[in-house]
Amino acid sequence: MVKLSSGSFIKSEEIKKGDVVTILSEGEFVKSNKFFMTDKDGNPVLDDDGNQVPKTNFEIKVRLPEGKEGKITMNKTSRDLICQIYGEETNEWVDKEIKAYITLTSNKKRMIIFYVNHEQLIDMGVEE
Repeated sequence: MVKLSSGSFIKSEEIKKGDVVTILSEGEFVKSNKFFMTDKDGNPVLDDDGNQVPKTNFEIKVRLPEGKEGKITMNKTSRDLICQIYGEETNEWVDKEIKAYITLTSNKKRMIIFYVNHEQLIDMGVEE
């Protein structure tokens, strides 16, 4: 797995619906410094030493349409959609293009879903 340098993250607000983004790295799973695992009842998950277990995020370097490069955190839905087209080996994703779809979560937070082709959105029940 490639170790990314501690470069800057691209903010969610910098990505617009329909943007075509180019993948620049194979990405890596990184333990979060601010988000922690919870059980089905919302209680913190603790390790054997009694410490909270951090969530794991998938970080990958991309280039935005205007040329800015940086890291994003890619959710499982996006990873699954990209795997459907480009395969499960993320090193095969490098230099491939993906599109951004913007939606709101149930608590009204902005969420970006990355996909490869329009049919994937139709299969999810959303329109581009």
